[in-house]
Amino acid sequence: MALISLEEAKGYLRVDTADEDAMIGILISAAERLCADVARLSDEKWEEVSSDTENASLLPIRETMKVAILYELGYLF
Repeated sequence: MALISLEEAKGYLRVDTADEDAMIGILISAAERLCADVARLSDEKWEEVSSDTENASLLPIRETMKVAILYELGYLF
C-alpha cells in the first residue's frame, strides 16, 4: 500500500486533470523508494510502515514519511 494516494499527490501538486496520472503514479513509487532508502528502512520495515495496520508506535514515522514523500514528489514533478 502506498502512503500517498494519487488523489493526495494530485492535490499537493495542484493537478486537476487525469492527463498525468500515470506519470504521477510512477513518481509516487520513486519518491517512496527514495525516502525509504534515505531512512534506511528495510523492505520488511517499509511494508510495516506503509501497511494499514493500526500501530500507534508507527504513526510518527508514517507522518514524517508522508511529508518526505510529498516533498520529493514535488521535486521530481
